[in-house]
Amino acid sequence: MSGGSSTTIGTTAYNLLLQPQGGKTAIGTISPTNNYLLTMLTNGTLANGLNITLSGATTTAYGLNITTSNSKYRGILVSNTTSSAGVFYGIGTTLTAGTTAEAYLGYRSSTPKTYGIYALGGDYTAYLKGKTVVTSATTPTSTSDFEVQNTTSGTGYPATVSLRQTNSLTSTGNILANINFGDNNTTNAQANIQVTRDASSSSTSDLPTAITFSTIADGSSTLSERMRIKNDGHVGIGRNPLVYIFEVNGDAYSNGQWIASDANFKQDISDIESPFEKLNQIKGKKYEYNTEAYPEMNFLDGYTYGVIAQELQSVLPELVRADSAGNLAVNYNGLIPFLIEAVKEQQTQIETLRNDLNTCCQKADDKSSMINTSGNNQQSTSNNSYLLQNRPNPFANETVIEYFIAENTANASIMIFDLNGKLLKTNNITSSGKGSITIFGNELSQGMYLYSLVINGEERDTKRMILSE
Repeated sequence: MSGGSSTTIGTTAYNLLLQPQGGKTAIGTISPTNNYLLTMLTNGTLANGLNITLSGATTTAYGLNITTSNSKYRGILVSNTTSSAGVFYGIGTTLTAGTTAEAYLGYRSSTPKTYGIYALGGDYTAYLKGKTVVTSATTPTSTSDFEVQNTTSGTGYPATVSLRQTNSLTSTGNILANINFGDNNTTNAQANIQVTRDASSSSTSDLPTAITFSTIADGSSTLSERMRIKNDGHVGIGRNPLVYIFEVNGDAYSNGQWIASDANFKQDISDIESPFEKLNQIKGKKYEYNTEAYPEMNFLDGYTYGVIAQELQSVLPELVRADSAGNLAVNYNGLIPFLIEAVKEQQTQIETLRNDLNTCCQKADDKSSMINTSGNNQQSTSNNSYLLQNRPNPFANETVIEYFIAENTANASIMIFDLNGKLLKTNNITSSGKGSITIFGNELSQGMYLYSLVINGEERDTKRMILSE
């Protein structure tokens, strides 16, 4: 092998060609590939290329060690251009000591499906220490520990991460996926997003799912569910939403609220009848919530104000609804229209009374004349007599008018007039001192009346009383 000529050893499958002075070496062929230091060619007899068996190392050793400081070099390149079916991989590793693990680079299955990395088994199928990016970009710029970008560009190809069970889970309560959050204090989840089957699945076109969100409260190490989105779109915070589209256990804050009220959304529209009467049947209450008996409801401590749902239900049942446990809730917004109409109704009554009072004042002279005539023009000697307001006022069944008549009063009476100044009734008083008379509702019609204390023919005082229904 000295000099400048090549040396060929053998003519069989073991052919070895050695070219001098650092030239090319060929095994299995006498035609080495240009630009390659070593060329190996297998054949039908020798199908395997290179077999290295390692043993005896007492320190770190390498089966194949490639070192370079030139940026143009690549380490190992494996190419397979065949289109026929069959398993192929560029570089493979099988570990049988401990938990069996296999890993391959450039793997094609018999399906055929191709994989850049194909791994199975082991304590960890993959262990990545450092930032990891899934992307089609050749120079990713992510600063995240893990990022997924769409590998096919275009608006119709969003970045997608799927968590999917390998089995069909059809029973209520089956957990389809978990995403856990935490730190190195414990390997247990400290926050969790979970997807569950929240109703039984009967087919591939019936796949009800729910999503729950859980956190750990301060001073605890146990996860608690905070929010749930059910398969029907109902959302619950602090509770499982069974009746309403949005249910919350606890107080909620908002700086604005809008309620759909367009006439196009409504039908069978009518005016509210007797709003004042209905409101008179509703009692406002001051109360505290029973927080000890119902801790899961997240009621606030302290007094608050409202109505009792059972009482409101007997007057306006449309404003009360029961949940799945039979507990009642109140639609307070539904009371607003009754308040609006009641105020209007009350204002009408006020205007009517104002007009009646004006009429009454215009006829005061006639009434005074009538009083003076009935008293025979006697002079008053009793300046200390007085008249009190009737109680109750307004009244329905009866009311009491109290008075005081001074001594040495010649005659005294209480006269009742309508608002037109017509005398309806005279109650003569025969003794001095404190006293009272009773007026019964069935003696008069519904409306407003005037009653006057007349002493010795002079009107001492006049007051108003109202007879309600």
